[in-house]
Amino acid sequence: AYINGIMAMLRYYSEATVGRFSPTLILLAGTVVSAAGLLWLSYAQATGAIFLSATLFAVGVAYFWPTMLGLVAERIPRSGALGLGLMGGTGMAVVGLVTTPLMGDITDEYAHEQITSENTQQVVSTFREAAKTYPAMAEKAEGNFAQQIRSAATSAQEVVSNYENTGTLPAPQTANALRAIIDSQVAVESVSSGGSAPLAEQASGIIGPADNYGGRVAFRYVVPFTGLLIFIFGGLWWRDRRRGGYRKRSVHRSDEMGQEKTEEAQAEARATK
Repeated sequence: AYINGIMAMLRYYSEATVGRFSPTLILLAGTVVSAAGLLWLSYAQATGAIFLSATLFAVGVAYFWPTMLGLVAERIPRSGALGLGLMGGTGMAVVGLVTTPLMGDITDEYAHEQITSENTQQVVSTFREAAKTYPAMAEKAEGNFAQQIRSAATSAQEVVSNYENTGTLPAPQTANALRAIIDSQVAVESVSSGGSAPLAEQASGIIGPADNYGGRVAFRYVVPFTGLLIFIFGGLWWRDRRRGGYRKRSVHRSDEMGQEKTEEAQAEARATK
């Protein structure tokens, strides 16, 4: 919400920025700024550093979506609605089908390493207790609560069995079992004598820092991909600069030629001043 709020404000007051700089320069600068913010965010742990790095990232990505659509409309006008749809659809497809699953896999991998390197015995103890006590609680619960508790007990028992057979905690079953215990917290509290769920609190204390670490490492892995965008947008901006600046293209060739003549006349006028 914080990042989206900054993006909304910058877009609402974008007239000064968009009118002063060319679209290719905005895309290039936005890529550089967002890459810096993402890299900083991947190392930030203090609250202040997290908000500052998130702010920098939000400033960088604020103009990406509208500027890309505007660039397609102005530089490839004959593509029409199809071009805009392809641009928007490609962006959403890359995020949904490539980036998000990739970051999820990286997060799971490094979160599991964090769990096994620091909390193996605590994890095993938590799972053994859940496998021992949760089935009886499931018998007392009703409906979805019973299913949640039973699912947490089953997941915990599977991890314990694997650990006893191999001596290692399986991935990603370990993290998923911890999340199942956390998800069953309300259900356990509804049937426990003290109205508490200490195992859920223990699981949260284990998986929370591990997920946080894995997420930060995932950000770090994404940063190098921004180098490709910097290369592409930098090339477009440099080509525009060599040709005398950014130029829109028209569906009608006559309009485009007229615009080029006007821009050439303006350039000559500036040169004679």
